[in-house]
Amino acid sequence: MFAVGIMLFSLEASYIHSWRSLILYTSLPLYIFTLITCVIPESPRWLYSQGHLSEAEDILHVIAKRNGKRVKVTLEAKKQTNKKNTNSSYSDLIRTPIFRKQVFIQTFSWFSCSFVYYGLTMSSGNLGKNMYLNVALSGLSEMPGYILCIALIDRVGRKRFFSGSFLLGGAACVALLLRPFYSGSDGDSSLVVYFAMAGKLCISAAFNTAYIYSSELLPTVLRNSGLGVFSAAARVGGIVAPIASTMGFNKTYSLFGGAALISGFLVLQLPETIGKPLPETIDEVENHFDFGEVTKESVSAMEERLSMYNQNSDSV
Repeated sequence: MFAVGIMLFSLEASYIHSWRSLILYTSLPLYIFTLITCVIPESPRWLYSQGHLSEAEDILHVIAKRNGKRVKVTLEAKKQTNKKNTNSSYSDLIRTPIFRKQVFIQTFSWFSCSFVYYGLTMSSGNLGKNMYLNVALSGLSEMPGYILCIALIDRVGRKRFFSGSFLLGGAACVALLLRPFYSGSDGDSSLVVYFAMAGKLCISAAFNTAYIYSSELLPTVLRNSGLGVFSAAARVGGIVAPIASTMGFNKTYSLFGGAALISGFLVLQLPETIGKPLPETIDEVENHFDFGEVTKESVSAMEERLSMYNQNSDSV
C-alpha cells in the first residue's frame, strides 16, 4: 500500500501544482481515521491487564454476538506473583562482542535502507522526461521487489537475499554515475530511469527483508528494544535523504550507491537464520545459536527430553 500511495500522490501532484494545496488535500482525509475511535472498542486484553474486568467482559460479549456465538464470558482477576525482574536494558545491545557487531551492522543496514529508499524516491523527479511519471514509476517499481522477497527469501536464505538486494541496488546507483557514456549531451536517457527504478526495486526488497531478518537475529529478551533502535536509525536515514538529494546528481547517487554497497558487504558478516530456531538469550547469540536445522527428528527429540524432564519433576 505504501507504493500505491506514492503513485497516487504523483497523480494528485500532476493536477495540483501548488504544494500548499497538495499538502492540504492529501492530509485532510487522514482526519477521517479519527472517527475510528468511535467504532472500534478498546482492547479487552488491555482492559483485563488494567483490572477493568466488567468492561472487558462487555466487549467480549459484543464480539461473540457479532460472530454469531452465544457464550457467557466471566473473567477472574489476575493473581499477583512475585517474579524476579529479568527485563533487559538497551545497554545489553552492546555488552557482548559478537552481538555488538551484529547490532552495529544491522543499525547501519537499516539506516542505508531508509536513506537509499527515500533518497531514490525524492530524486526520481530529477531524472528528466516527465517528473510525475518518474515518481509514479518509482512507486510501481517497489511491487516486483516485494514479490521477489516473498518468492526467494525462503529459497536463497535471508542473508544472501538481503546482501544481494543491497549490492544490486548499489550497482544500479553506480550505473547512474556512468550517465555521460550512454546518454546525450543533455543527460536525458531512458536508461537513467531504468537504472533508478532498478535501484528502487532492489532497495525496497532489502527494506522488506530487514524486518524479517533482524527479528530472527535478535534474541527474544531484546527483540523489541533492538527493533526500536534499528527503526530509529532508519528514521535518521530518512531525515538525511532529502539533504543528499540536493547535492547534485553525481554526489547524490555516489552516496546512495556507496551506502548500499557497504551495507551489502557488511551483511555478509551476519549469520544465516533460515531453518534455525530463534535465539532466546544473548548467550545463544554469542554462541552463534548454531542448533542445526529444525527438523521433525530434532523436534521429536526435544519433546522426548521435555517429557522425561516432566516425569522426573513429578517424581520429585
